[in-house]
Amino acid sequence: MPASSRRTANSARSSPNCRPWAPTSAGVLAGAAAQAPALRPLARDLARVLAADDAFVAQAVQLRLAAVDLSAPADDLRDLARLHDARPALSRHTADRLRERLGLGPRGERVPSGILLPVARDLASTGSLAEGLFAWAVTVAQGGREGWPEPCRDVLRTLRVHPCADVRDASAGVSTAP
Repeated sequence: MPASSRRTANSARSSPNCRPWAPTSAGVLAGAAAQAPALRPLARDLARVLAADDAFVAQAVQLRLAAVDLSAPADDLRDLARLHDARPALSRHTADRLRERLGLGPRGERVPSGILLPVARDLASTGSLAEGLFAWAVTVAQGGREGWPEPCRDVLRTLRVHPCADVRDASAGVSTAP
């Protein structure tokens, strides 16, 4: 492959337009903020600045997700969802990252269902794609961790009849059987 073609191919792969969250300074801060709550206000403020420019919304979303306070996530998740207007691919990507943050793995943050399930119910009740996918992410993470108790199954049933087809599809793909 000629050198100019390699540069073009490498540029395309590293373009922020090809990957929602390409490695950036914002990504480094987001990773640190997810682990260090003291950095979350800084991440939240930088996200606000970046979100003002459409070209940097994906980086703003990455920072904003890292800044979500999972001990009281309702307002943070609604604010995060507002950054996803007319961005369905970014909505799904963010929902997947939220699910990972709450997931079963060693990096998954443990949050009591008494905090998360009411938030999931509230998010599921809107017609917004992003809020519906965030409700899906919260429900799948919590349900998977707790063995799918009835309250988690109830939210999942609500999501399976959500106004947005992508939310219904994601929810229909979840098995609650042991």
